[in-house]
Amino acid sequence: RARRAGEMPSASGTPPGEWTARSPSLVVTIVTALIVVFTAAFLDRSPPRPTDAETAFAHTEATPVVVATSSVAPRLSPPPPRPPVPPEPAAAAAAVPLSDRERALLESLDPDLFAALPPRAGAWEEGAHPPCFVDDASAKRRCLPDYHVVGAWQSGGQAFNAKLGLRPDVREGAKPHFWNEPDKPMNAYLDLFAARAEETDDALQITRVGDASPGVLANTWTESQRLHRLFKDAVSSCWQACQKLPDTFNSGNASGSDEHTPTPRRLCVDGDANESAPGCIERASRIDAVVNGSASDFFGSAFSDSNDASKSSLPLRSTPLSVPHLMRHAYGAKSVKIIALVRSPLARLRAAFAHYAHYAKEFGEGEDGFVKFVDFFIDKFERCETEEKEKRAKKETLPDDAIGHTHFFTPRTTCAFHFEALGPDFEKVFYHCDQLIKTMYGTFANGWVDAFGAANVLFLRTEDAFSESAIVRKRALNRAIRFLGLRVPTDDVVSKMDSCDEASGCARATVFEEDARLARLDFGDGAAATRSETRKKIDAFFEPELDTLARLFGDDDEATSWAAWGRGDSYR
Repeated sequence: RARRAGEMPSASGTPPGEWTARSPSLVVTIVTALIVVFTAAFLDRSPPRPTDAETAFAHTEATPVVVATSSVAPRLSPPPPRPPVPPEPAAAAAAVPLSDRERALLESLDPDLFAALPPRAGAWEEGAHPPCFVDDASAKRRCLPDYHVVGAWQSGGQAFNAKLGLRPDVREGAKPHFWNEPDKPMNAYLDLFAARAEETDDALQITRVGDASPGVLANTWTESQRLHRLFKDAVSSCWQACQKLPDTFNSGNASGSDEHTPTPRRLCVDGDANESAPGCIERASRIDAVVNGSASDFFGSAFSDSNDASKSSLPLRSTPLSVPHLMRHAYGAKSVKIIALVRSPLARLRAAFAHYAHYAKEFGEGEDGFVKFVDFFIDKFERCETEEKEKRAKKETLPDDAIGHTHFFTPRTTCAFHFEALGPDFEKVFYHCDQLIKTMYGTFANGWVDAFGAANVLFLRTEDAFSESAIVRKRALNRAIRFLGLRVPTDDVVSKMDSCDEASGCARATVFEEDARLARLDFGDGAAATRSETRKKIDAFFEPELDTLARLFGDDDEATSWAAWGRGDSYR
């Protein structure tokens, strides 16, 4: 075509290649055109990769609705609207640093613990990891664990830690319930990790050792006695004094006295609200800085009106000081990770009802017993909330706590942390109501995030860690491994870790056979075995807890959101 148009000399009159030398601009034009043509052709064959939103709706667009008649050509329905662009995930909640007053209070509540740690016992080794120091007295290295699997009860935390311990760079560690039991010395706790302290410097950097004590997650008063020694000692002394009083009625008592009328001994222990006579628990509460914030003697003039500005500058917390804050201060600036395995509230309540024989004796066996068990728990806890609201309406609680925080704990939070210390009626039933409280994951997660920050707290679901799907189980293991800052394992290593259970004869897991069994237990048909009204009652009570987990941790790569997980209708 070019020759016919006269744009290019004939081959017979021009030496080969000479026309290109005479028309360089033409060459550039042709080459450019060829590039454009081939690029367009390539792009036609390789359409752009769809966005996530487009992919989500691909199944809808690929199967359009067809409307046809015998005389009208098929017509496609319009595609569905594009979903809105999801908002960016919220930044992980940061830890709230301890104030000087808080650190002083914690040290005063557990002086022996802090005497065995830096800065009093030595100096931390350089760097955030590992949490080791050289003890001045012995000149030996001492180490705290790198991570804690803190619970929950009947949720498989110890069995899960056994799986982690099959990695060559993870030491399974101990499970002594040191932090939530008051009479265990810190030096004995450090001795449990003596082998860790003897490792080389290089090994310490690339390995981890854990503490898998499941009673540490839910920081009820009973599980936080390291912070309540004054209360405990005061109740004990009061109770012993009351035992000296008669436990029978005087002959001069008014007629009609019966077994429901408290004896002098009982009045001494429980108090007499009609006579404004405090009992042992109320007396003890008055000197417990954490229960009711009355430690003005400890802080002296810091609480005078002239120090309002000082108080307002202190951190705000959504939970009382508790075990997480004690641990945070004990570790200083050292790195530590917190892992919690939690199971759906309905499943955990069923696990507790099945595991502890005294519940069947108290409430009866079978579904009738379980219904009474749940009703009793929830009714007692809601009564506690009501009484706390009434106290605040009457201004019977202090507006500020002992260390100058704005006292904005909700009645729900106060009852969860201090239920058995709020009066004799609640103390009497705590060991029934405690199973409900220990399942309030969101309330206690607030305290762990408050102390360590969300980036250092990992909540996993028992239903995932012990799923029937190997893919789901391995995903939970890999999340924990990444969270601990360890090398990504090969598929063979993860498979070996995953196979650690009582059925495979794994030496570590056989120790926790009951733990793993309870974690897998289906309790018959699960939600189907639970009456509809009971499921609804459980779901309504725990809805705030699941909403809190969703707010603190988002949904990560989980198929089910925290807010939807664990409800009765979706149980296992």
